[in-house]
Amino acid sequence: MNPEEAISRKFIFPSGIFSIEQEHNIRYIIVPILFARELLGYQDEVSSIELKLQPGVNAELFQNEIIQILGN
Repeated sequence: MNPEEAISRKFIFPSGIFSIEQEHNIRYIIVPILFARELLGYQDEVSSIELKLQPGVNAELFQNEIIQILGN
């Protein structure tokens, strides 16, 4: 019944800052994966993965290979 109990809170000390552009700076933080999983109540789930490909790599083929490894 207490709305405060619906919010998960954890404390972490910042070890650095980044500045890309204002839109990104106010929306994103980078934290260790274990910290994020504990805060969000995840076990081993991942909501996204970002990869940078070397020039000349076939992105569609690479994407299909990743899907075969990681699943949908």
